[in-house]
Amino acid sequence: MPRSVVLAGQSFAVSIFGMQEGTTKKGAVVWTTIRKDKLLSFAFVANSPEQLKRLKESMKSVQFF
Repeated sequence: MPRSVVLAGQSFAVSIFGMQEGTTKKGAVVWTTIRKDKLLSFAFVANSPEQLKRLKESMKSVQFF
């Protein structure tokens, strides 16, 4: 179930996914919003929780004009 997060004054639905194939684990985070009547999504995929956390942290730099 997506959770709601406000970032840069914009409300996002944030979905987190995980999957394992053999010994390979993948995680994904998808941030989705409606901006100026358009669907806007940012999707991040990584092979480790540490990598995924760094990618998620990059969302803090998002700005809207």
